[in-house]
Formats: sequence, structure tokens, C-alpha cells
Amino acid sequence: MMKFLFVMLVYSIRNRRSSSKPSKYEKKTVIFGDGMEEEDNANHFLGIIRKSLKEALDGLLAAAELYYRQKGSRTVTRPQALQETFEQCSDVVVQKLQSYYQQSDEYHNQCLQELRHQLTQLEKLVAHIPQLVVSDFLKEHIDLSKSARTGFEAHFKQIQENLEQKQKEHQHLLRPALGHPHQKDKLESLCQSELNRHQEYLDAVENHTKNLQDNAVDNARKFLDALARMSENQLLQFDNELVVDDVEKGRIDATKYPTTELIRRKNAGEPLEDSEDKDALPRGKNTWTGLANSELVVGPKPDKPQLTASVTTAKTALGHNATIKARDGAYQEYKAQFERALQQIEDEKQRLLVAEQRWMDSWNKSVEKVKELY
Repeated sequence: MMKFLFVMLVYSIRNRRSSSKPSKYEKKTVIFGDGMEEEDNANHFLGIIRKSLKEALDGLLAAAELYYRQKGSRTVTRPQALQETFEQCSDVVVQKLQSYYQQSDEYHNQCLQELRHQLTQLEKLVAHIPQLVVSDFLKEHIDLSKSARTGFEAHFKQIQENLEQKQKEHQHLLRPALGHPHQKDKLESLCQSELNRHQEYLDAVENHTKNLQDNAVDNARKFLDALARMSENQLLQFDNELVVDDVEKGRIDATKYPTTELIRRKNAGEPLEDSEDKDALPRGKNTWTGLANSELVVGPKPDKPQLTASVTTAKTALGHNATIKARDGAYQEYKAQFERALQQIEDEKQRLLVAEQRWMDSWNKSVEKVKELY
């Protein structure tokens, strides 16, 4: 029997392809779409299923029509498998194939929801990456800044030790005998030498302070440039991330709320169902403002800060927001460290100048005492 139906099916398909005359059952095949819809969805999962079912329905109805035409008024030999009339048979075939399509549609929707759920979880996990990357980046640049400052301080310490050695020599040469009028030239020469040492010390402190400040500003500029480039690269990379918005939404069951919540919404005039997620981020194209690149300077800051170039992205995802949040946090932390460093530099300068002034006051008093001896 099955072999007979298969032969009849092939024969009917050939006849239908060679004949343009419409059959009485052709209107039943429209349930799986027309030719235009079939062509548009040819590579879509449901489109492939619909096309296969349409071809199967077309062939089965053609075979059934031929069978019942040849059967005539005779009773079917297997009533448990075949219906008495073509109309009954076609209804059963259509019902079966519709059931197959509904199962495929349900499976397709379940796959969509599972994929959307996985993409949502992936987006949340990926959003942790920018903070980790920027934290390591920030630590690296702070360490580089501290290392450069240590090098300048080591160089200044060597100069300071040489000047302190001269200071001790001058203190040793300032003897009571230099107060005698005959030793006036030697005393003046010693005082001039000490004055030269004092000026050399002041110049060294001033140069050291300026070198530290210039180094801090230069490192800050490099940090800002690198941070802006890295943030831009991350934002553009997140544009390539597949997110839930890139996937067909499918059918999503509405959230079921308790009766008390539904009553509250009804009394407040609010919709009983949420059409969209209230906590969802604004999606789509976005422009991210750049960083302020004129605040990490020595002295007064400009009233209107200048900004680095803004970045335009085709998407707005959690990764984009996390990148901007991590970038701004790193900038604020580096800015605080930068201002502390400048304050430490200024405090150290004042400490060195106060110590030098105390020494000069003591030196001048010692010179006056030596002169008063005679």
C-alpha cells in the first residue's frame, strides 16, 4: 500500500509540474504561504519548514486526489488508515502538517528564548571586563609615574649631598681668627663662596621641583592619551558583540503579577502588563563624550575644560556603559593621585627652602659673632 502511494505521489507531482490547470485542492496549500513569502524566507528556519510542508502537502493531496478518483465508490480496504472521501483525507493531512508546523514554530521560539537568555547572561558577564582591564592599566601608569619621580629624586639627592659637603667645609673654615681686620678678605671670600653655594642650592631646588612637576604633567598627558585610545577601542569592539537586540524577539509570555499588584495597577490607571523591560538600557546608536584633557596641569585650571574626541558607536550595551564608567573612574583616581603628587612636590620644596633659610640665618649670625670678636 505504501509503495503504491509513493508511486502515485511521484506520478502526481510530475503531472502537476507539467500542467498549469489548477486543482480543487490547491487553495488548501495556501495555509503555508504563497510563493513570494516562500522566496523571502527561503533561508529562514521556519521558511525552510514551511516550504517543505507546502511541497509535502501539495504532493500528498495530489496523490490522494488520484487515489480517490481511481477508487471511485468502492470502500477503502484499510479504514483505520484511510478515510472514505478525499475531503476527509485532505482535512486529516492538512491537520497533521499544521501540527508539524506548530511544533516547529514552538521549537523555534524556545530556541530563540534560550539564545536570548544566553546572550543576556553573556552581556552581563562581558560587562565586568572593562573594569578589570582599566584597573590594571591604571596601576601600570601610576607605577610608571612613581618610578620616574624616584629617578629624579635620586639625582637631586646626589646634588644635595654635594652641596651639604660644601656647607660643612664652609662651616669648618669659619674660624674666630677670620674676625681680625687683617683676615677681612678671607672672610669675605668665604662668605661669597657660601652665598654662591646658597644660590646654587636654591637653583637646584627650583629645577628639581620643576622637573618633578613637568614629569607629572607629561605622565598625565600620556595617561590621558592612552586611556582615551583604549576606551575607544573597547567601545568599538563592543559594537561587534552579538546582543539580544540583534536576535528576533519571538513570543515572550507576559510576566504574571499577584492579584494585589494587578488591583493596584488598575486603580492607578497603569497597564496590567509590561510591554518592555523598565530597567533596560537605551539601545541603538550613541555618542560617548570624551575625557577632560586640560585639568591635569600645574597652576590654575581653565574655566571651560577641553575634551578628547568623542566616540560614536552603533550600539548601546552593558559593555559600552561599563567601559565609560571604568574610564571615568580611572580618570578621577589618577587625577586625585596627580593632585596629591603636586602637593607633595610643593610641600617638599617648602621644607627644603625653610631648612636652607634656617641655615643661612645661623651662618649669618656666626659671621657676625666672628666679626664682633675684634
